[in-house]
Amino acid sequence: MNIILYTHIILGILGLLAGVFVILLQKGDKRHRFIGKIFSYNLGLSMLASFPISFYKENIFLFCIGVWTLYMIITGQRSLQISDIKKVTYLDWIITLIMAVFGVLLVGIGFYQLSFGLGLPIVSMVFGFLSLLFVWTDFRFFKGRLKAKNAHQLIHIQRMMGAFISALTAFVVVNNTMLPGLVVWLLPTVFLTPLIVMWSRKWAKF
Repeated sequence: MNIILYTHIILGILGLLAGVFVILLQKGDKRHRFIGKIFSYNLGLSMLASFPISFYKENIFLFCIGVWTLYMIITGQRSLQISDIKKVTYLDWIITLIMAVFGVLLVGIGFYQLSFGLGLPIVSMVFGFLSLLFVWTDFRFFKGRLKAKNAHQLIHIQRMMGAFISALTAFVVVNNTMLPGLVVWLLPTVFLTPLIVMWSRKWAKF
């Protein structure tokens, strides 16, 4: 278990560092694509390593967050391959439906925590409702109902940033010694979401 834990940590840090470079570099060039793959693979493998850790600690919330991050990475990369909705496969629908289940589960965990005064229910609910929002976007994307002509590129940006926010959140939560738990869990989301909105508006084509 220690080996798995250290593997999870190392890969997560490498993914986080690669994500910083992706954000700073010019978008769409060879460096962006190369470092973007480093980001995706390292963070994805880190999340796979987190699953046995969450089972070992009997923490279903952490397991759901791992699923959430993997979903962001997979759909973010996959979106670039399905600019034409005719390329949408059953696997794309299955991945989205799985996330829908986990989104509902996260919201349910939030209400359970709220009812019994456990954990941070607002965090669970926020991630749950965000999951369902992304799922709804997937449904509209698969049906060709998104207005932007380059919707697949915008989804790529949003999902990759979502995965980066997840990695950054994990890093600050683990290393936090000063701020309240609720603030630490939501700070990266609150801080970086405006950047996602700005980029989406900047590069949207109608």
